[in-house]
This record gives sequence, C-alpha cells and structure tokens, in this order.
Amino acid sequence: MKEEIEENNQLHRTEIENFEKKLNLINSVLHDVIEGYNKKKLCPTCDTEIIAFLPFGVNPRPNAQCPNCGSLERHRATYIFLKENTSIFKENINLLHIAPEKIFYNIFRNQENINYLTADSNDKPPRVMEKMDIQSIQYPDNTFDFIYCSHVLEHVPDDRKAINELYRVLKPMGKPLFRSLCFVF
Repeated sequence: MKEEIEENNQLHRTEIENFEKKLNLINSVLHDVIEGYNKKKLCPTCDTEIIAFLPFGVNPRPNAQCPNCGSLERHRATYIFLKENTSIFKENINLLHIAPEKIFYNIFRNQENINYLTADSNDKPPRVMEKMDIQSIQYPDNTFDFIYCSHVLEHVPDDRKAINELYRVLKPMGKPLFRSLCFVF
C-alpha cells in the first residue's frame, strides 16, 4: 500500500513538472510576442527549431533552456565554440570529460571519432565511467587529445594541483577547455 502511494505521488510530481514546463514555454512565447521577438530559434546542440527557449534559474532567465534537449546558454555557446574552433568532431581523439553534463555526454558518446572517457570524484552511473580525483589522475603522461572540464575547478581543494595533473595527462599538442566561475571580491 505504501509503495502504491509513493508511485502515485511520483506520477503526480511528473505530471506537475510537465505542466510547469508547458507553462514556462507559454510564458517564454508570450514574453517574445510582447517584446516583439517572433522569430523561431535554433538550438545548435540538438539542431531543433523551436518557438522559444524555456525560462531557467533560481531567478528565471527568459529563453534560457532548450525544451527539447535541456541545454542552457553556456552549453549552446560551448557547443558552437567546439564545432567552429576545434577539430573535436572531425579527428580521431581521446577525450577526457570531467563531471560530464548530460547534454555533452549524449553528444560526445555518439561521435564515432571520439574515444570517450567520463570521470568524476563521485561514482554516478550511467554518465560517469570512472571515479577520479583530478588532483591525482591515475593515467600516464600524454594520454588525452582533449580535456573538457566545466565548473569543476572551483570545487577542488587544490585547483593548481588539479590543473597540473590535467596538463600532465594531456598530449603535447592536446587542447584543454576549462570553464570555471569567476569570483569578484
């Protein structure tokens, strides 16, 4: 009986979440209409044309999240940068992805040219393939062609040690992309 109630509650939570997404989409569309923006938008990460992006955040930003793939502005900007400024989608590479975001996990793992390894200090399957402390990486020097590490270094006790380790396992002509929050005091 208790399990049945919990299942029913979960079903209702899912229905409420779906309803909230629809309301948010309507809110974004109305915002665009009121502001005079009526052009369709293209999400580069999933290549989907949409009416509007959804609001997202604690203080919701309008037109922030793709209703199809869930990407945010930072994901779309990073994807465009990778596509236009790197050979990550063209050449055969060994890619290390620290703390993999779902959107990039789905993109990278489906690329035939990418030998893809995800790692995190927490063992969170299915996206995390290996538990790893980036302050002490258990791979030999010059292993990876590309390392993507987004919003991780600000959470590491010794970020300098972590950066040195990431560069140690990066091949001499390899490319890192480290993204981190910038604190202003």
